[in-house]
Amino acid sequence: MDPQALFSNDAAAGALNIEFVDGGYGEVRLAMTVTEAMLNIVSTCHGGVLFTLADSAMQIASNAGESMAFASTANMQYIAPAHAGDRLIVTVTRRLRRGKVTHHTGEVVGPNGVVALFDGTTIDVAKRD
Repeated sequence: MDPQALFSNDAAAGALNIEFVDGGYGEVRLAMTVTEAMLNIVSTCHGGVLFTLADSAMQIASNAGESMAFASTANMQYIAPAHAGDRLIVTVTRRLRRGKVTHHTGEVVGPNGVVALFDGTTIDVAKRD
């Protein structure tokens, strides 16, 4: 499937103004600029927003192929804060595939380096027609 067409159907990513940068099945790069509305109580980017950015990339990386896939696990390690105005780029890459199960890893990078590390597992649930 066309990764940009898949991405255009992601309403959550659209609500956060996440942008498709490049990629397809197996690796995807997305970008987002942190806004005031994305800040938590200590004025840094909310962890849930960072997670959504990475999860959206995994969703496209795993669904741009021949099968429909759903996340079964996902983890985020927060390394450094991101602030309003920071442009963040996430790259999520397929690392291992066994049968219907695929493991992905990713990095969220901001202007001062790595902000968060991501890993997740998807399971293929159906072949596309």
